[in-house]
This record gives sequence, structure tokens and C-alpha cells, in this order.
Amino acid sequence: MSDQFVAEIRVFPFNYAPKGWALCNGQLMRISQNAALFSLLGTTYGGDGTQTFALPNLQGSAPMQQGQGQGLSSWALGAASGVENVTLLQSEMPTHNHTINTMSDPGTTQAPSPSVVLARSANANAYQNDGSAKFAQMSLDMLASVGGGIPHSNLQAVRDAQLLHCTRGRVPDTALSMMLLRPVRTDDDDFLLALFASVRGPELDQLPWTDQQKAMFVRQQLDAQTAHWRAHYQDTSFDIIERDGNAIGRFYVARWRTEIRIVEIALMPEHRDAGVGTALIRELLKDADRTATRVTLHVDIFNRARRLYERLGFVANEENGVQVLMERAPVR
Repeated sequence: MSDQFVAEIRVFPFNYAPKGWALCNGQLMRISQNAALFSLLGTTYGGDGTQTFALPNLQGSAPMQQGQGQGLSSWALGAASGVENVTLLQSEMPTHNHTINTMSDPGTTQAPSPSVVLARSANANAYQNDGSAKFAQMSLDMLASVGGGIPHSNLQAVRDAQLLHCTRGRVPDTALSMMLLRPVRTDDDDFLLALFASVRGPELDQLPWTDQQKAMFVRQQLDAQTAHWRAHYQDTSFDIIERDGNAIGRFYVARWRTEIRIVEIALMPEHRDAGVGTALIRELLKDADRTATRVTLHVDIFNRARRLYERLGFVANEENGVQVLMERAPVR
């Protein structure tokens, strides 16, 4: 299941959600932890749009395509209709008859009951047509009631299965189009500092430094890194990744005559593991394939992102004990 798209729905034969998937049961999801999925679903299925959004509730339902088929009703995304169970009304029952049993033998009793039937009158008139007479309604016990009034299932025949929503995977092109790459500006300094601190945070947490010392170190390291890249990586696009007008990461790419180097790709914590970085790299690889150009990058030896790069076709080329230079050859 490594090729799934964020927001994709698949059918599974088990009753739990694997990692990267969520049950389509109308549950609320936190936007901060599922930014990519929220960018696709919004509040179509519920949520406040500020902190939460909802997944579709497909329990006891069958999904269908939005739009309008020829001669059919029009359906909007997120619209729901129908019920799981139905109790029939008299007006919904088909036309039919009820019969009353009778016999031609002489009657033996005057009182109706469930155990007797109409018979030939004997020693008395069985019927009365005098409008001035006092008529009496026949006993309701004459015909026994049947049925329990219990609703019946209105579901079509289905196999026992579970519909799951993908929360981690590739970001579809529609989500990629919601992101913007723009050059770094001078007013991005605070964001870049916060981004760099979030990347180095786990490392600095192991040191017995004060918050002030950590802040000074982060400031110094970011300035040194930026100066080094500006000086040694010519023909590089230093871009900020934006979504909905907000900076969420940085993507630095050097384009040389025979090589494309991914200098840096980093996202704020709440936007990681949502397929955003993967989508950007995939688009870059498409460009590289069109121009038959190899793509390279450096990654720390124990960085878990290395597994992602390997899945994207990168292979280790050189290693210096700290970092690995990985390369991906163009696909012809």
C-alpha cells in the first residue's frame, strides 16, 4: 500500500485501520496533524474548520460519484440520502386482498371469536339491513393481527468490508496545486529561524544548555548554513513553501548543467508526514526525467527520510561517516 494518495478511499476486509489510514465513520480529525488531508476535504463532511474536520460517515452507506448522470438526480459532494432501515407504511404496501373464511354448515354460536367462522344462519337472521337498528361493530378479534412493525434493512447486498480513508501517502496534483513556491524574502527570517529550530530541536534537547544558549546556537548555525549555501551553490532557487498564504517549509534546489541538487527540503512539524515533501520531489524528478538529468542530495546516515529517498529511486553514492550522498538516475 505504498502508492496510496492522501484522501483516497479503499475497501479492506478487516475491522481496524492500519497506520496511515482512518475509518470512514464520520470521526473528527485534528487539522494540525492532518494538514494535507484537510487541504483536500475541508469541512465538506463536518468539523469547525479551525481545529477539526470530519471524515465522511460511510457506515451503512454506499459511496457514489458526485454530479448528475443522464436522466438522474444531481448530487453534490458530501450530500447524503437514504436510510439503513425502513418501516413500511400502509400507503407503501402493494395492493392486496384479505379473505374471511366461511362455511355453509348451520351456525352453532352467536359470538364471534378467532376460533369460529361465518356460517349459515340458523334459528336467527345472520344479517340486519334495518337502518334504525342499533348496529354493533364486529369484534377486532375476528381477524388476528400479524407482523411486528419492525423496520427491515434497506441495504443492498454487500460483503462484510471496511471503507478506510488514506491519511498518509502521496499528495494528489490537486493538493500540489494548492502549494506555492516563492523566493525567500528578508521578512522570512523569523520563520526560517523557527523552522531550523524545529529541525535541530531533538538534537539540542539532549544538551544541558539553557534556552538562551540554544537560541544563540540555532541563530549562529542558521546564519552559517545560509552563508555557505549562498556562496557555494550557484544557480540555486531558495524558495519558501506556502499553503493558503502561510509559510510551511523551505525547498532549495540547485540546477546545474548535468545535475540537479536538492540542497534542502524542510517542513514545519505539523506539515510533516503528510506527503507534501514527497509530492514536491516527485515533481522535480519528472522535470529531471524530461531533461535526462540526474538528481542528488545529502542526507544524514540515520535520518529516516533516507528510506523515502530510496523508495523514490535514490541510491547511496558516497558516505563520509555523517552524511550520505544519494543519486537518482533519470528514467528514460
